[in-house]
Parts: sequence; structure tokens; C-alpha cells
Amino acid sequence: MEFIDIEEPETKKVSLIRDEIAAKQYTEEILNHNGIKLDSLRLNGFEEIRNQIILELRQKSDLSVREIASLLMINRGMVQCISVSECDKEPSPDTPFQK
Repeated sequence: MEFIDIEEPETKKVSLIRDEIAAKQYTEEILNHNGIKLDSLRLNGFEEIRNQIILELRQKSDLSVREIASLLMINRGMVQCISVSECDKEPSPDTPFQK
């Protein structure tokens, strides 16, 4: 009996948001669309939008946890506590910043 090795192509994450400048623009678009200021993301009542932005940045960019935290002006722990497994989920159709 002979076995055939099948090589699987490498799956590489395609970054839609290429760098920190693009991530900042993306974040500003979401915040402007919702009428929210960046420093409001730390406040109670904005958790859903903040978490969705974090998930989108983690899913669509190569930014590190520290870079995302710095960009959003929140602490690193807030970014880390968002489950990475949630990044694989599709955003719900009723997210507040869908275009």
C-alpha cells in the first residue's frame, strides 16, 4: 500500500487594515458614524461598540494587543479580555456601525 502526501496550502490571514494609520481611520469612521468620541470608549454604556471595534481590529489587522489598546486609549487588559475566539464569528447584522 502506498500513501500519497497531500500538501495543504498555507492559510495566511489577509489583513484588510494594513497599518496603524489605517486602523485609526477605520476606528474614527466607526466612532463618527455612531456620534461617539474616542475617550468615551472607556465609559460604561459603550462596551458593546468598544468590544466590537476591538474584535474587528483583531480580526482584520495585524496590530498587537498593545497597539490596539494604545490606538483606542484603553488599557491592555480591556483588549486582552475580549475572547479571541469571538474574532472568528461573523458580526451580527444589527451591529451599530454596519454600513
